[in-house]
Amino acid sequence: MLGSNVKYAFNDRTHLLSIPLQTENGNTTVYFNRTYTVSYNNYLTRPESIDVDYGRKQLYIYDRYTATLQKINFNPESSNPNLTLTYLHSGLSRGEVKIALDWISNNLYWTDPTFRSVTVQSLRNDGNYKILVFDNVEKPTGIAVDPIHQYLFWSDVGSLPKIERSTLTGSSRKTIVSQGIAYPIALDVDIASSKLYWVDSYRDSVERSNLDGTDRVMIKRLAHSTFLDIQVFSDVILTTDIDINLGGLVRLFNKDTGEDDKGNTLVRSAKMDFHITCVTLYAPQPTTTDHCASSPCENICVSESTRPVCLCAEGFALNSDGRTCSETTGSLHRALVWATTTTLCAADIRGIHDESEYITSNKTCFSNVGSNINWITVDSHDRKIIFADGSDIFAMALDGVHTKQRITSATETVTGLAVDWGDKNVYWCQGQPSGTGKINVFSQTTTNIHTLIASGLDNPKALNIIPLLSTMIWINGRLGSYQIKKAHVHGNDIQTIVSFMDLSEPRDLTVDIASQRLYFIDGNALKSVQLDGTKLTAVDVGVAMSLLPLKLHSYKNHLLVADAGINIDVVSLTNTGSATYTLNTLASVTDICVVDITEQPKENGPCDANNGNCEHICIPLGRYRICQCSYGFILDSNKETCSSEQLSDNFMYVSDWTHDKVYQVSLINDAVNALDSSTVDAPTGVLYNSITNRIYWGDTTSNYIQSANVNGAGYSVLIDVGAYRAHPDRLAIDYSTGNIYYTAVNTSQLPASFTGIGIVSPNGHHRKLISEGVNPRAVEIDPSKGFLFWTDFGTTLAVLKRADTDGTNIVTLYSAMIEPNGIAIDTSASALYVTDGKTNII
Repeated sequence: MLGSNVKYAFNDRTHLLSIPLQTENGNTTVYFNRTYTVSYNNYLTRPESIDVDYGRKQLYIYDRYTATLQKINFNPESSNPNLTLTYLHSGLSRGEVKIALDWISNNLYWTDPTFRSVTVQSLRNDGNYKILVFDNVEKPTGIAVDPIHQYLFWSDVGSLPKIERSTLTGSSRKTIVSQGIAYPIALDVDIASSKLYWVDSYRDSVERSNLDGTDRVMIKRLAHSTFLDIQVFSDVILTTDIDINLGGLVRLFNKDTGEDDKGNTLVRSAKMDFHITCVTLYAPQPTTTDHCASSPCENICVSESTRPVCLCAEGFALNSDGRTCSETTGSLHRALVWATTTTLCAADIRGIHDESEYITSNKTCFSNVGSNINWITVDSHDRKIIFADGSDIFAMALDGVHTKQRITSATETVTGLAVDWGDKNVYWCQGQPSGTGKINVFSQTTTNIHTLIASGLDNPKALNIIPLLSTMIWINGRLGSYQIKKAHVHGNDIQTIVSFMDLSEPRDLTVDIASQRLYFIDGNALKSVQLDGTKLTAVDVGVAMSLLPLKLHSYKNHLLVADAGINIDVVSLTNTGSATYTLNTLASVTDICVVDITEQPKENGPCDANNGNCEHICIPLGRYRICQCSYGFILDSNKETCSSEQLSDNFMYVSDWTHDKVYQVSLINDAVNALDSSTVDAPTGVLYNSITNRIYWGDTTSNYIQSANVNGAGYSVLIDVGAYRAHPDRLAIDYSTGNIYYTAVNTSQLPASFTGIGIVSPNGHHRKLISEGVNPRAVEIDPSKGFLFWTDFGTTLAVLKRADTDGTNIVTLYSAMIEPNGIAIDTSASALYVTDGKTNII
């Protein structure tokens, strides 16, 4: 067993920990007292995924710090191992990248959640790689290869989490798990039993299914764990877990029962400030015929059951002989393109994560092509850069002869530029004098110009086109009157997406086509919003380090931000917290964009338009699709909408903040029905009034206490707790009065914020009953005795308190707890029960 052992500090040493395993009669023995450590200086700084080729004695590593794939000659059986490191691929993103090896074909696969891709690279022909999956994937993370059954598996932790399967060439793609899954971060295949295993770091679970997703079983659920990796060996599962109290470690479970039956179930670093981040197994691997052994393919060979299948590297296409490849797009098949006032440049897109390799010495620049270049866009299909130089609009081919050609000229300085890569029409806006502005379109086919919008515009700029939605978007107005507008590409149906009340100084905008989300610069901040104007949020990615962000471009799960004549910031949208990298060699940038044909689809996929008309989950099947429902719902007879049949008796309600749902659970059998309401967003406490047959719940997104009938109809807001700069947590009802008590947790440090206990009457009258505490959570009431009980886990130690129902006579009843989550009262026995979610004790 091998584990990567990292200390998260600059220039600290990284180790590989090796622990012997022995299997006899299906029972594995772990020799915990025989740990072997190999230390690496300088070149291994943060390995976060590893895999082994036992037969070839190679160890493969993804290093997050350097954003590279590496290979090490690894033979622990040798008395003097030759630990030679080779770089295989650079320019991956710095995120939850995972790798998996096909030891038969000798190919390495990896997921990249920021580049939204699953890729394979030949280890026979170094450098030849191909992106297998790039569409209908949002944040791929976990990956597993089964070269015996010829399957490739990967997980997606995006807005619709799922696990998918394909052949080893990426064909015959199929979603096999899509319900009751939250963050499946790592996968592994047990080839001997034909089972797929995965860890879900949001559900704190280890799960298993058949290779087609059927016969799903929960193997282990471990509260307060953070699973990162998984491997299956004989009768055991090995998982890595970042435990805040124990440090990074490896846990061992029985692969069928989840029992900790190995005596010592934890493998830890000797130094607690080091973290074991990933795990793999150095052990004999199953074998089968290698149809690639004779190197029949020029670029990449995949050994299938009866024959080799040849793939071509990126930028190449397979010839008619099925073996050799011909170049199609050259080295810049995916390119970062940027402009200064006089120059256009392009470089391999991987340069945004490895500037020295792909940009510093390998960029292609075209000097003196303009004097006032301020807007650029690209047609990835025709491989053209289209740019505005003052009032003139030009095009220049990225390949071949790099001669600029004038497309058309505006009557004023161009203030926004876009191209429809389908019909090749070029759009631009102009009009800086107060109260003027136009949006025009030029046909590259007929050379005709047409004004789409000639009135009602004021200083339009930053024009964007979404061809598949026939929509254009732009910034309109001036200081104090800015708006973000959208319209049909014919110029009609003008609507406001973001009003002046939510804008200070917008400068540029960009649209992520895949998620259909709009990102824009507002002052020195980045913000985002849905195209319908909902869910306006700030993008918390550390862009405050930008001096003055001027231009913005969305690419996969990146935002590329050009500062005011300084550099380009690369913002990752898949990492939490600050995740900004700076390209320091790119100075005086006036605009940025990316050439990538996968970012400019010519037709919608089966799930792209209106979610394929599926109410919940749309699963693409080639050119077709099927609809599925979230857990707790059933698919209606129309095969598109979902509904939930509520029980009338013997049930309880629970709020699930992992899956953001409220569920009705049967007390008799395993029936579970979700509350059928689109207003459930981030539920906290939930309460059922058996007299009125209504359900109440708190929400940390809206900060409302809301209610609805059990079928989801009759929705209403009881109270906006956000008005008190707080969010509601748990709820309790006094049936004698109908009053609802709730715990409130402040959302602001301002003096007017509210933390404590509130009370609201059935008609919405509200009073702050108790204003004290740090993080009050559970609340319960005993009207017969006139007592109110609540917990607070923000204090040290956490406390259980009691007061009279009018908020007076507060006393502390119990304080030997860490995280008291729930309270229940048995009035007949005058007993109170409280749960401690940290110690798992009632």
